[in-house]
Amino acid sequence: MNPRLRQGLIGLGVATLATLGLKGLIGESTALRPRPITWEDLAYSQNPEHLIGCGPVPRQISPDSNNAIEVFQSQYAITRGDSERPLLETWHLSPCTALVLDDRASRLGALAHFDAGRLYGETLDEIAEQLRLLGVHQDTLTARLYGAHAPGGAHTLAPIVTWLRAHQIPITENDTQPCELNGIKDRRLSIIYDSRTGSVSDYTEGPPETNYRVDLEVLPHRKLHRHPQSLSSD
Repeated sequence: MNPRLRQGLIGLGVATLATLGLKGLIGESTALRPRPITWEDLAYSQNPEHLIGCGPVPRQISPDSNNAIEVFQSQYAITRGDSERPLLETWHLSPCTALVLDDRASRLGALAHFDAGRLYGETLDEIAEQLRLLGVHQDTLTARLYGAHAPGGAHTLAPIVTWLRAHQIPITENDTQPCELNGIKDRRLSIIYDSRTGSVSDYTEGPPETNYRVDLEVLPHRKLHRHPQSLSSD
């Protein structure tokens, strides 16, 4: 075959394939892109409210309290309505997830601030056991979830929900919005839980009154630390 003719045919074939193939690629572009995170991948449903049965509820704004136990990232604390410090607070929830467990029968509750890479199940088992030893019956516990707004938040949230489902603890408020699904970024929450009433309020954190902080660089894959001021059965 004439070299020029062969080159022309090749060029025509490439152009034809480019024209036809481009349409196919456009039509099937999702097959070539990384598959986005879905709730099914994270033990969730496509619609969080379908699984959880609720969304955010109206919350009051409370002042920062000098009488609250300040729960840092990678910590949890338990308190009771008649204790010296009946309030639990944590702040700047972004990719992290805060879990509030509340028992109105005993006015006992817990607040945990989960960041990535923790031993979620082991931590939650520990909190549940502490609550049981303090007199809480698991069938009277309710849960509320906050945060998980920045990249990675969905992965932090999913194992907590998986544990709650396995233990049949109802989630009565879900104010989590992972940006992997809805594009929301940099929405930070700071919350106060009042064990006297069971209410959760928003607040603006002032200068922390406590000077201790968990060293997050040591043993990153571990349980949350119990706050020094947390109620304990020990």
